[in-house]
Amino acid sequence: MSLKIIRKPLIENGPLLPLGFKVAQGYDRTLEIREWRMKEERELGAALENIEATMMAKYVSTVLSVLCTRIGPHDFTKMKPIERQVIVNQMWMSDVFFAYLWLRVQTLGKLLKLNVTCTHCGHKFPFQADLETVQIRSVETLEDALWKYAMVKPVAIRNNEVKELVMGPTRWATLEQLGERVGRNFGTMKAGMITGSLFKLDDVENPVLADHELDEMRKKDIENLASLLDENGLGPDMSVEDTCPKCSRPFRTTLDWGAEGFFTSSSR
Repeated sequence: MSLKIIRKPLIENGPLLPLGFKVAQGYDRTLEIREWRMKEERELGAALENIEATMMAKYVSTVLSVLCTRIGPHDFTKMKPIERQVIVNQMWMSDVFFAYLWLRVQTLGKLLKLNVTCTHCGHKFPFQADLETVQIRSVETLEDALWKYAMVKPVAIRNNEVKELVMGPTRWATLEQLGERVGRNFGTMKAGMITGSLFKLDDVENPVLADHELDEMRKKDIENLASLLDENGLGPDMSVEDTCPKCSRPFRTTLDWGAEGFFTSSSR
């Protein structure tokens, strides 16, 4: 078992989901969106009215459920709002973030203005990112996205000594559920992401674990897994590399998915 990730810039990838939905003939990666007009602006505003600004996962789900016309085999034009939300909730996290990025580029263009601080000299300066150059990480099959992790220190889970985990893509539902209860608790976030990305626990396939069942996992394994989940993940790589105009040293930053700035004229 080994990762087989395909990397392409957004402009070459086109409107194809990184993984998509398993269907009889392989995977359906279709993504189609509506024009974002005043009509859609009002519809989206009504749908977002009762969503708190801090609940980004719910915000993203709502935006896609309103502005997408088709995702995979699902024709959103023939579905009720709640049905569309359920489909988005069940999608892979990588596919949701990709759809969100694609929608942004198609509605407001490829350029995103950022305010960057150099990590070397502290210089603050405006930076314009080209979203069409964002690398999209995709796979041909779900099996190509799975990877093994050997525990640094085996841990007892349900009276079994676990030495190896098989990890893979996370469902969007994991992030939605975490967003509603995590707050600023990074420990709960890490536990939720690990359990949400777990495909096999030694010989047990598709295990469903509660966060507390990882209580005995050591810090080294927690950090290793957190890092590898990011490194081996699918979807858009929203990191940007360039050179500081003041000290000329290379810097790396992450594009802001922030709900307000990502879809407003200030970000053009």
